[in-house]
Amino acid sequence: MTGVIHGTVWTSGQFGNALEFDGFNDYVSVLDSPALNITGDITISAWVYFARGGTMQNGSEQAIVTKCVDNGERNNPFDFRTDKAYEPQLTLVRADPFAHDYVYSTEHVSIMEWHHVVAIVENNIPDFYVDGVITGKTVAAFTRTPTGNTNPLLIGRRDDGLYFNGRIDDVRIYNRALTGQEVWQLYTIPEPATLFLLGSGAFALLRRRRVP
Repeated sequence: MTGVIHGTVWTSGQFGNALEFDGFNDYVSVLDSPALNITGDITISAWVYFARGGTMQNGSEQAIVTKCVDNGERNNPFDFRTDKAYEPQLTLVRADPFAHDYVYSTEHVSIMEWHHVVAIVENNIPDFYVDGVITGKTVAAFTRTPTGNTNPLLIGRRDDGLYFNGRIDDVRIYNRALTGQEVWQLYTIPEPATLFLLGSGAFALLRRRRVP
């Protein structure tokens, strides 16, 4: 399973190199696979460096990792992005064929700094972590069972846009809910990620390329 880079360039990252996204048309795509249509428990993890926040206007949100049709309101296994606030708030949307669930983190993420961000769903209960620490959330539980689609997985973009402006490193997707301790270990003891199926149901979709 490989990703295709569309316009992004390698630059300095949190631990080595990362991909830089210009906020206009840069993204990474991974072809559809049944294994990526994760509709049950899930963990999405990434290191992000926001070059900007939102403008409080619709369309100023920024996609981190998504697998959506259009705006993700139908047949959406995951839409992990920010909201439109000046200092981004993490957002997760999932949808069945008829409607969608969404949840926001109550914590704002500062721009122009590296942060480790995680979205988890376990038994329909969503949670967010920023830099290894769980945050508040606006919804206690999801009510719908999401369904998949045949669209590619996208990093730094959603199907209808929402291009990411900044840097993204070490994207990981698990088909299970990580524990708080496991999230803390990802934050404090990161390991290089490669572009293939890892053990324990995990996909690492960007390679953290270490430099001497």
